[in-house]
Amino acid sequence: MERSIFPEAAVYDQLKEDFVLVSQYTDHQTDPVPAENLVHYAGDGIAVPLYIVVDSKGKEIARLTPPTNIASLSTSEFADFLREAKQKYASGG
Repeated sequence: MERSIFPEAAVYDQLKEDFVLVSQYTDHQTDPVPAENLVHYAGDGIAVPLYIVVDSKGKEIARLTPPTNIASLSTSEFADFLREAKQKYASGG
């Protein structure tokens, strides 16, 4: 995703203009913040990758868990997810 979809203009432009990108890697032993911190958003069944849009107070606005075959997620689907999250945030959602 980060290498194939994020650089595409439909996604990159939105990320650059409307979002603050934060990454939490949970599968590396040297990760300074353990995966347990994700339980707040993901519950007991953490599926990765997991994309969550939150407001400045940490309230979840939108969530996208890509399909098992991550390669089947298209740029337009991810761009739509970002656009819908932005609209939901703007409407107070």
